[in-house]
Amino acid sequence: MEIQHSLDVSTAVTRIRPSGEIDMAVADRLEQILTAHLANGAVRVVVDLGDVSFLDSSGIRALVIAHQFAKEHQRSLRVENPRPFVRTVLEIGGVVTLLTGEPG
Repeated sequence: MEIQHSLDVSTAVTRIRPSGEIDMAVADRLEQILTAHLANGAVRVVVDLGDVSFLDSSGIRALVIAHQFAKEHQRSLRVENPRPFVRTVLEIGGVVTLLTGEPG
């Protein structure tokens, strides 16, 4: 998994764009990256899943933990642009509304 990130200064949004597969081999690293950005001052984090081809339950876990971390620290984390397969995994996991803000 490769992860790119950028900060849009005009909107104060930190955009993180992982690519490839998010599975048990890389989920902990994704969680660490997301929570580190939040802990180091990112107020709004958007995780763009447009380049993610596979997501399993460990990837869902990483996203949910980072979302909870954000909420506990009065910050926000939102997932956007999941491919159809990844969105289906989020729906099956019961977290699509929590992570995207959209109905499941």
